Amino acid sequence: MSRKVKVPSMGNVTLTDNDYLSSGGEAEVYIKNSKAFKIYHNPDKMISDKKMQELSCLSGRSNIVIPNDKIYDSGNNPIGFTMPLLSNTEPLLKLFSNKFKRKSGLADRDVNDLINKIQDTVQFIHSNNILVVDLNELNLLISENFDDVYFIDTDSYQTPSARATAIMASIRDPLVKKNAWHEGSDWFSFAILAFQIWIGTHPYKGAHPKYKMKEWMKRMQDGVSVFDADATLPRMCNEFSIIPPSHLQWMKAVFQNGERSKPPKMGEISVIISTQQNIVIVSESFDLKLVFSFEKEILDCYDVMGVKHLVSNDGIYKGNAKLPIDTKSAKKVVFSSGTGFSPVVAKLENEMLGFYNLSGKMFAEISATDMTTRNSIVYSLYGDQVYENSFRTRNGKDLHEFRVVCNVMKNSSRVFDGVIMQTMLKKQFAVVPYEKGKCSIVHLEELDSSRVIDAKCERNVMIVMVEKEGLYNRHVFTFDSDYKTYEHRIELNVVMTDINFTVLPNGVTVLATESEVVIFKGTMEKHIPNAPFSSENKLFNLSGLVHYIDGKEIIQASVKR
Repeated sequence: MSRKVKVPSMGNVTLTDNDYLSSGGEAEVYIKNSKAFKIYHNPDKMISDKKMQELSCLSGRSNIVIPNDKIYDSGNNPIGFTMPLLSNTEPLLKLFSNKFKRKSGLADRDVNDLINKIQDTVQFIHSNNILVVDLNELNLLISENFDDVYFIDTDSYQTPSARATAIMASIRDPLVKKNAWHEGSDWFSFAILAFQIWIGTHPYKGAHPKYKMKEWMKRMQDGVSVFDADATLPRMCNEFSIIPPSHLQWMKAVFQNGERSKPPKMGEISVIISTQQNIVIVSESFDLKLVFSFEKEILDCYDVMGVKHLVSNDGIYKGNAKLPIDTKSAKKVVFSSGTGFSPVVAKLENEMLGFYNLSGKMFAEISATDMTTRNSIVYSLYGDQVYENSFRTRNGKDLHEFRVVCNVMKNSSRVFDGVIMQTMLKKQFAVVPYEKGKCSIVHLEELDSSRVIDAKCERNVMIVMVEKEGLYNRHVFTFDSDYKTYEHRIELNVVMTDINFTVLPNGVTVLATESEVVIFKGTMEKHIPNAPFSSENKLFNLSGLVHYIDGKEIIQASVKR
């Protein structure tokens, strides 16, 4: 399907399905000729000329993405506008995860610089008599090298001629009545975002004896934040000391006392160095056994023939021996079972995917924009094709074989752990390479009209985190053997965390959230609170037993009988 539109600076433009990027509540977005095209579902929602003119005063900041040219249909009616195209970005939401920050090598000072940039940009917007209003974690994008934060969806901003009405519940100021937004309500939203980046959870979530876990909106209304004496934070969270003292006092006044003021200047910030403490963890529900200890923080672990191959921020290791493969500038690094008894290292860098043996020799390379592993096979994405990469040895040489396993829409397909998610006109599809040479594309109607945030597929279980109407929901799909049909369950209004689960050979799934561990198979389900691991501690199974990474250690966990 295609549609023809007109842009004064570009002439006639034909938008096809392959140009499609995403769809939201009010508009669709396409990519064409290095521009983003935002086209409203209802042309009556089209931004006015006056508002476009009012927003133009923000053009002095390159990190604020404002409307450019109007888009017209064949009848010369305005239906949308073009915008600068942003590539290789992630939603600010990613910074809520301590695991993501560790894997990305982000230091505390880097995080503070990003928060400072957000604060400075909001101040600039206010100085031009404009309010952001919906300052949520999906309307801000971080650049690939983490040196900039982009403000998007600016057509929803409040200007002198146009009032804003839409706002995500998690950052909405409960003191505002009848949408009477003001600078202080923007700063309330900023405080919530900054707190989540620093600490790792929402300031009105966590446990409190007077509220149920999902009553965080009621806590917002009542002004009972994590600073309340009876509140407790999940174990995955950072300590309050990581927040600069000036901002910590300001946040306490905002969240507990209803103050709505501009935050203090960041100024000089002491660099807080987090150190791994020697803490003995004892669990009432799990038997724990230390199986491996390393000198550096472990980000990932692969077991090949009983030998642990590790990924750390400074490189990759076979046991305690560092391998001669430079991974410092790599976007992704994974291990595959490789050739014979020796694993293969796949390294993605600058849209090239290189394959290395453990001696550090690259024996093959292909173009790729992303990759994932599943069933010990490396799958890569380039353009609109998904490639299956496998390896073998012949006459002492490592050989790379690849083939196309399916075609996807290049703009609206995103690679996650073991699965590719594809959006097509508000419909969500999972692309699952479930067996060598076989790939299934499944329409998941339960996800339609939702925004996919994260996904992971292991064995026949897939978990997807989505945003819908301002709340996060967790969907669990259990596929049949040919990956055409599935069982589905959903948990509404959950805390947005990393998806962290593993599936044992007997089909039992162990899922770690921010506050509990859920063990399930079929209709059987068991919830275990106060577990020794959370969404931050990567789960995996070795020899049919659950293991997790805790800093520099790998620990085996089994439920006490």
